[in-house]
Amino acid sequence: RNGLMLAFLALRPLRLKNFTGLTVGGSLRRIEGVWWILMDAMETKTHQPIELLFPTQLAPALDHYLGKVRPALLQRRGRWHRPGEQRLWISDHGGPMSHRAIYQQITMQTRKAFGRSVNPHLFRAAAATSLAVASPEAVRAGVLVLGHARYATTQRYYNLAQGIEAARSYQRLMLY
Repeated sequence: RNGLMLAFLALRPLRLKNFTGLTVGGSLRRIEGVWWILMDAMETKTHQPIELLFPTQLAPALDHYLGKVRPALLQRRGRWHRPGEQRLWISDHGGPMSHRAIYQQITMQTRKAFGRSVNPHLFRAAAATSLAVASPEAVRAGVLVLGHARYATTQRYYNLAQGIEAARSYQRLMLY
């Protein structure tokens, strides 16, 4: 579950509220054999619907989680168990994971893996910055990747990418 959460956020950097609120058969649906992330406009910060393919590379991991791991977690009857939930992310107690629990798992797992905590929002910043550095001509696509209502919001992260590129240019100049 935790690895799937990290990989999912790396490829589809949703806002924590939307990520936490994903529901099996609701905002996460299999349509003609393909997993989709579908959210109504009222569920999003910008009041714009989200329609994204679930990362195909992660579909086998999602199928394993939904077929084996999630049912086992739902069988648990810990302190925070709540029956009947369709939420995607289930806690070790058998109930849906809260925003706080997901935040803590993500920061704890990234600290273990990378020696530094990465909070869920930093996945969004990394996505915009990576896009801008790798493909400056496509930087406006960051609006779509992050679900921003305006390009100006995404531009903040593009400016960070410009700073990174400026530092690299300066370093190259100083080394030669």
